[in-house]
Amino acid sequence: MSKRGMTSDAKKYIIQKMYFVNAFLIVLHFLYAGFYIHFEMPILFYVNLFDVGLCIVGCFCLKKESYKNYVHLLFYELYIFMIFSVIFLGWNYGYQFYCISFTVAIFFCDFCLNKNEKIRINSIAMGVFNMLLYLAMRWWTNNHPYIYSLENDLIENGLYITNIVETFFFVILYISIYSSTVNKLENELRNMAEKDPLTGLYNRRKMMGMLEQIIVPSCDKKILLAMFDVDYFKNVNDSYGHGAGDEVLRKLAMLLKNHDTNLSEYSVCRWGGEEFLAICEYDGSKNDVIEDFELIRKDVEDFDIFYEGKKINVTITIGISFYKKEFSLDDFLKEVDTFLYNGKEAGRNRVSYAIEVK
Repeated sequence: MSKRGMTSDAKKYIIQKMYFVNAFLIVLHFLYAGFYIHFEMPILFYVNLFDVGLCIVGCFCLKKESYKNYVHLLFYELYIFMIFSVIFLGWNYGYQFYCISFTVAIFFCDFCLNKNEKIRINSIAMGVFNMLLYLAMRWWTNNHPYIYSLENDLIENGLYITNIVETFFFVILYISIYSSTVNKLENELRNMAEKDPLTGLYNRRKMMGMLEQIIVPSCDKKILLAMFDVDYFKNVNDSYGHGAGDEVLRKLAMLLKNHDTNLSEYSVCRWGGEEFLAICEYDGSKNDVIEDFELIRKDVEDFDIFYEGKKINVTITIGISFYKKEFSLDDFLKEVDTFLYNGKEAGRNRVSYAIEVK
């Protein structure tokens, strides 16, 4: 699973499922080993014990993130199991059907190991190889005597049905993992496009999209924009390092996002640098809203941020603009930016808004 071609969460999800596949195969081979030793088929007994060893080694490969080696071991193990079972027991026990699950698994592994989702030529070649192997095993069983025989129709039919069920179990499992992985990738890519990687808040692009949907001529909601700026943020970076600055932004983002307010709708983004922007819908009076943001300002002022054992205290300046019918989106953004600037000019650590607010 290429680190460049698979996001971390999707990769972890696939690894977890592969551990499950390995555990299932270990149990399966132990059961077959017990079955074969009971019916005095020592070669197939040792084949299954060998496959158990390959599965255990595969777990170590997953742990060490040696994914290509794991995939190779997985196919070696299953090919050995299938070919020896067909040669020694014959065609009537259903082991040949594993060729179907191999073909599905090959395309799944190609998806996991590549930088993109395109099917490689060698995957198609492996699919053709499986079909040829299926025909070759058919030819072998028609022209060579079976080495072992159970001489029990009930067991023979039971093994045949069991192997068909196991084959389709693997097919369904790989399709399920593939589908879930694609969904996870889509969600992660969507989050990457919409979220700021440092703070986990919406990014500027996402917020602009939200604003463009809300701020339209027909808008009749009570809406405000609040712009937050960390006071003297450069001093934090200069005094404690950029790592401390990042920690300050992360903690402030968490505080701003989770702050308990009386606003009916409240969405916040990282607007850029040390600036955050919130779009809010409110039901009460403007004065009540101002009090809410005064509480936010005070909570930030009293909030202790620790980085490498050092306590950092910061303050924020907040500019607030209340939406007016005549506003375009640009007007709205310019006004909130103006009030933020006015608050910084007036001494910072304050909430700045239009004087006529009531």
